Amino acid sequence: MKKKYDPALYLVLALLFAASVFGAAYPGRGKERLAVEAVRNGEVIALGFFSEITEQPGEVDKINGSTMTFGEPGNFNEIIIGDAVRMVSADCPGGDCLRTGGIKKTGEMIVCVPNRLIIRLVSSQRPDVDAVSH
Repeated sequence: MKKKYDPALYLVLALLFAASVFGAAYPGRGKERLAVEAVRNGEVIALGFFSEITEQPGEVDKINGSTMTFGEPGNFNEIIIGDAVRMVSADCPGGDCLRTGGIKKTGEMIVCVPNRLIIRLVSSQRPDVDAVSH
């Protein structure tokens, strides 16, 4: 005599299997937070998280809530940090950095070439090695 199994049992087993495969392939991000990094002339001049932006003395002129200003007249950029990071003013010719729009994902960046400023988003869980080659 043949035993009949409930189709719901097969469905539950299939879902458990799929969840375990997905969990192994894409582990959770854990305590990852998105950080804003400002780089001028290859040196990090400000680094902080969306919720708690920090300032390194002498490099960032002012910080007002979620607004940061970099540089001096003739070499000036201002960003606003909210749901995304946006360049809101710059006194560079062309203003391409102003047209970049908001960035909100790891690896995205705003670049102001004339003022030699890069604003980029990095993960708090940055790997020690970017790539490996043989």
